[in-house]
Amino acid sequence: NEPTGLMYEQFGKIGLNPSTVTFEDDFSTSPNGWTSVGSTVTISSGALRAVSVNTASDDRLHKGLGFTLSNSAWVCQFEVNLSTSNYTNLIALTDRVSNMNAYDTILCDYNGSNIKMREYNGSTLGLDSTGIAVSTGTQYYITLTRTGETGLKLDVRTGSHTGTVVGSQTGTISSGTVDLDTVQSGAYGRESGSASYVIDNLKIYNGVTSTTSPKVKQHFIEWFSGKQLPSYWDKTVVGSSTGAMVDEVGGGYLITTGTVNNDLVQLDFNDINQYAHDASEVVAVWKGGKSGNVYENISVGLMSATYALTGVNQAGWVLDNSISSNTYFMKSGNASGVQYLWTSVPYDTNFHVFKSSLSASGMTGSIDDVVTGTQTSNLPTGSMQPHIHRQYKSDDGVARTLNIRYMECYNT
Repeated sequence: NEPTGLMYEQFGKIGLNPSTVTFEDDFSTSPNGWTSVGSTVTISSGALRAVSVNTASDDRLHKGLGFTLSNSAWVCQFEVNLSTSNYTNLIALTDRVSNMNAYDTILCDYNGSNIKMREYNGSTLGLDSTGIAVSTGTQYYITLTRTGETGLKLDVRTGSHTGTVVGSQTGTISSGTVDLDTVQSGAYGRESGSASYVIDNLKIYNGVTSTTSPKVKQHFIEWFSGKQLPSYWDKTVVGSSTGAMVDEVGGGYLITTGTVNNDLVQLDFNDINQYAHDASEVVAVWKGGKSGNVYENISVGLMSATYALTGVNQAGWVLDNSISSNTYFMKSGNASGVQYLWTSVPYDTNFHVFKSSLSASGMTGSIDDVVTGTQTSNLPTGSMQPHIHRQYKSDDGVARTLNIRYMECYNT
């Protein structure tokens, strides 16, 4: 049941290509690294919220990206719902944490009637587009793209970032507006009055001019062979659990838990989430050990953070006696909750080929090339990373094991 005939590519060459989502915030936690200036821009209820921002004052949030944006190619996407008609900066990319109009800045503004592109090069106002007319009380999906050293593009849609087009504009900026490394939202004392808005699901793709172009570069294959786990895997260990390559042909990587409740080993990519929630696939070959008829707790697939039962984006295959007593099942989840899809395939201690395929409409799974069903509820809503998890959840004092010898992830 091993996958055969696959084109092999060493993971390190293309797997961690930096051209996928390089900054992402769904504002599920507060402040999550954001610094507040003033008091009216906050992160609450799962979104960045500006309530009655005093546009005559310096009221804003700022956060370092952790990297410097390309000077010729990046994409910034976010969702916004405007509550009042007045001027404010929705999202600004800048090279300083202080007032944005005195430094290099590219920003997406709202002027009370239009969403528009603007640029500051030093203290000089460059591009100031006419903007795209919008209304309050509507959810808009904004894409701001740097298309070259002097090119900028704005797309406003409803429904999704690929939904109904409200408007699209292009503009010319200065090639000297460079080295942007900070994101801000709010007002900086430019005009009088107040404004309020809600922003969610902010994503930045660095080094590309399309959010779909990097997908073909995100293909990796891991054979779990050799003497040690490659360094690109981030390993979390709780208790006396261990993880190591097995010194036998086809043994793969063996995780052995400790025998205290919640002892575990987890492998992931340290929150480098390069796989799409709506267009990606995972193939993995693994088996789980058991004690009597007890298998729990295994999770293999994609996840947006460290292991969590609920509240994070996730998609993959699961073994868990506490939820299903005797069959393999799939699990999908997002910030709102999780959903399970049981199969008729009984647990055993043999290797099997597990596949999960994500699209905008659902997650389809198969075991040993036999389709087992499609999950359509509580699908992930944000990008994710490869994830392998084995946890002890019992009191019988018998360590649990997981052998994984192959994993392949790719965007479709």
